Amino acid sequence: MALRCIVRRLAETTVLAVAAIAPATGQDDLRDAVEQTRGKDVVGRVVEAFDAKEVLVVRGGRRIRVPRSRVKSLHLLRDRIAEFNVRSEIAADNPRMNWMLAEWADMEHLPRLAEVQAHRVLLLEPDHRLAHLRLGHREHAQHGWLWPEGSRWLPRDGFVEHHSSWGRALTLESESFRVRTDAGLQLAVFTLLDLERLHTALFDEFGAKLGLREILEPIDIHVHATTDSFPDWSATTLPFYSPPPHGDFAVTWMQSVAPYPTRLFDVGTQALVHRCLAGGAGMQTPYHRLNPTAELGFARWMESRWGGTCGRATIGPAANNSNITVLDLARNAREYGVENLLHLGIREHFYGAAVTTRSASEVHWASAHTFVAYLLDEKADPDRSQQFLAWLRRTVGEAKGDSSSAFDDAFGVDVEGLEEPFDRWLELHGAPKRPGRRRE
Repeated sequence: MALRCIVRRLAETTVLAVAAIAPATGQDDLRDAVEQTRGKDVVGRVVEAFDAKEVLVVRGGRRIRVPRSRVKSLHLLRDRIAEFNVRSEIAADNPRMNWMLAEWADMEHLPRLAEVQAHRVLLLEPDHRLAHLRLGHREHAQHGWLWPEGSRWLPRDGFVEHHSSWGRALTLESESFRVRTDAGLQLAVFTLLDLERLHTALFDEFGAKLGLREILEPIDIHVHATTDSFPDWSATTLPFYSPPPHGDFAVTWMQSVAPYPTRLFDVGTQALVHRCLAGGAGMQTPYHRLNPTAELGFARWMESRWGGTCGRATIGPAANNSNITVLDLARNAREYGVENLLHLGIREHFYGAAVTTRSASEVHWASAHTFVAYLLDEKADPDRSQQFLAWLRRTVGEAKGDSSSAFDDAFGVDVEGLEEPFDRWLELHGAPKRPGRRRE
C-alpha cells in the first residue's frame, strides 16, 4: 500500500507540474523547428512552410528567413496535432487510453489540447483523479471535485449550470481554435476535436497547393445552444464568418437532432481560408469577400464531405456525398448564367438582403457549392481542379478579387464557355432537367 501511495503521489506531482506550464503563445512560442543542412536549428513558429524559396519563422520580435536550399526538415506543431488526431481515433472511448493521450499531448508541447483531452477523460470517467488535477480542480471532502470559476469553486453540475447562458458562455481552447458556447462542456470538447480534424484535413489536401500559412493563434468559433441568442447578422438566420478587422470569428448553433453544430465545417473552412490564405487581410465591411463564390462554394464543398458524430467526425471523398436537392437547385432554380455566378455578393445573395425568401438564398449557396464541386472534380478534368486552386490562391491569397479576367487567366477560357459543361455535369450527378427552367 505504501508503494502504491508513493507512486500515486509522484504521478500527481508530475501532473501538477505540467499544469503549471502555461501554453506557449505569441512571441514566446518556440514549438516549431527548422533543421538546417548546416548550422543550428532555427526554433520559433513557422509562418510559411510551403513557400518554394524560403521558410519564414517568427521568434520574439524577429522574423527569420531560412532559404529552402538550407532546409533539411521541418518539425511543425501542425504535424503533432495531426498525430494527436490519429491517436484520438485509436483511443476512441477508452478512458485509460484517452488519459494516455492527454499525457502524450503535454509531452509533445500541446498544452491546450492536453487540457481538452483531460476534459474528454472526465466526460468518460467523471472521477478521474489525474485529469482533475491536470485541470487545476480541488477535491473537497463533502462536495467532491470542485471546478474553478473566477474566484469561486463549483461542483461540476454548478459549473455546467453557470455556463448555460450566452452571457456566461464557456470558453475552451485547443491549439488552433477557441470555442465559446452555452451548449455544454461536451459540445465544447467535441467541437474542438472536430475542428482540429478539419484543420489537419485541409492542410493535408490543400496546404501545399494553396500555400497555406500556419495558425499561430487560435481561431474563434462561437456555438450557440439555440438560435434564441443568435446575433442579428443578416436577413436570414445562417451560420456565418465575420472577417478581420470586423471580428475574425465564426458563429453557429447546435440543433438538438444534428450530429454537430450547424454548418460547422463550412464556417470553419471559411475561417481557415481567411486566416491561412487571405492572411487576415482587412475586409471593407463584415460582408466583404475577395471572391465570394469561390470562398463560400469551397467551404460548402468541404463541409459536404464530413460525416460521423460530434467529436468523431470523419472526412470522405466528395463523390460519395452528392446531395440531389442541392444539385437540383443549382440546375433548375438558378436564373442567371455562370458568368453572373462569379459576382454574387455575401449580403445581397448568400445572406438574403436582396431576396425575399430563404429558398432564394439557398439557390445561390447551392449554385456556388456545385460550381466549385464541378471545377474540383478531377475525374471530369484533372487540369481544371488545379486551375481552380490557382484561381482561389490568386484571387484570395494575392487579393486579386473576383474579376472575370482573373477567372479567364486561371482557366484559359471565358467563363461563359463552362455553362453547358457544368449543366451536363449536374445531370450526370443526378440533377433532373425540369420543364420551364430559364436563364436570364
